[in-house]
Amino acid sequence: GKLVRRIRSEQPLAHIALSPDEQTLALQYAIPNVWKNEQDFAADWFYKTRVELYDLKAGRFTHKLGELPQNYAGNGLMLFSADGKTLFAVSYSKENLSKENKGDQSTVRGFDVATGALKSKTTIDGAGYRTILNSDDKTLITTGGMIWDLDKERVHFSSKGALGYI
Repeated sequence: GKLVRRIRSEQPLAHIALSPDEQTLALQYAIPNVWKNEQDFAADWFYKTRVELYDLKAGRFTHKLGELPQNYAGNGLMLFSADGKTLFAVSYSKENLSKENKGDQSTVRGFDVATGALKSKTTIDGAGYRTILNSDDKTLITTGGMIWDLDKERVHFSSKGALGYI
């Protein structure tokens, strides 16, 4: 292969996603904390994150989706919907660390690729993502023994315990 384009950034890249038509690249940057907290070891594992959309054909950024809540150790993922019209950014962040959910939930944000606007935001169970599955008409991710349908914001399948982690 030959290098076609180089995209430079001052920040470390945490995640990327390529749209189904291979025209748009989503880039998520992890910006480490600049402070050390001697009293809370885990505090230094949270990173600010920023998401941008890049048009590969035009060779320029089209949308800056802004900063997301701080992710834990860069944990999360990004993927485009099957039709490429929505970018899903899944994060396990400080907003998920409440006493009610015990830190075992993540937030899914859906962004309109054409405008960069936030279209949806929902919370799902689980914090570790094992596999990304895309079929012709569904955008699915797995966590633990569950498969989530991001387009419909609901559980697509849940094991009864015998299956364990997918």
